[in-house]
Amino acid sequence: MYQRNARYLRIIHTGLARRSVYLTDIDAPLVNKAQNQKQPAYVPVSGFINVLLTDRVIMSYQQGEIRKFMEGGFLQVFILDNPALTVTNSSVSNLVLTLDDRFVLIDSSSGPVDVFLPPSLGNNQDSLTIKRSSADVNPITVHIQPGDLLDGSVTSYMLLDPSDWVELFPDGATGWWRSGEYNVGGGGGGGTPMRVQFEIANPAQYSYNLVGIPLSNTLSLYLNGIALTEGVSRDYTRLGNVVTLVPSNILFIGDYLLASYAI
Repeated sequence: MYQRNARYLRIIHTGLARRSVYLTDIDAPLVNKAQNQKQPAYVPVSGFINVLLTDRVIMSYQQGEIRKFMEGGFLQVFILDNPALTVTNSSVSNLVLTLDDRFVLIDSSSGPVDVFLPPSLGNNQDSLTIKRSSADVNPITVHIQPGDLLDGSVTSYMLLDPSDWVELFPDGATGWWRSGEYNVGGGGGGGTPMRVQFEIANPAQYSYNLVGIPLSNTLSLYLNGIALTEGVSRDYTRLGNVVTLVPSNILFIGDYLLASYAI
């Protein structure tokens, strides 16, 4: 098992030698519990091992056997801050993250995405980075669990621009906090998420007033749960905070219109 907040040296076999490379001046990452001793460090053919970056490993890297095999072209090395880091790729519209997630890439090209963080209570994640992998402007809304707060005050966060990302960490008790972010257009994370629902009482009414004016490219409109497309010859138009359905939409009493956006 890897140590938290530790650095490792990844030692890679280049494949030039037809046998494993045996390093006698460092220990392998596995422990022989029966003997309570470290195992010899073998780098398998065309494979690699990760070893904790101890003083002994550093010495081998600088002037010992690791350095000797590097100079002979048999090994390559890289320093890793967290060799257990995995990347989560997702293209679903509702993504529920777990305690194992550390770096999340979201393909939002098909529409808005809702991301739900795991609870903060008892959570020991070092950090969690969420980033868009597609070049689109569909909003990615990050939600927290009931009882938690984000930055001590809000319950959600939005990525609005193609290159936006946010890094979060849990306090292990009552919430998540932003430790880093990048907002290429100033919109991502800068807006307040809004969800407004209208119940159709008059089928002849086609215009509805939103609360505030949506930020650019953040409005998603749904009629009875079906996504609508903006445009004069499509489903609706918007002027300021007023959305107007086109007459081709046939409305009935009891239908509902849901608007999701940021201001």
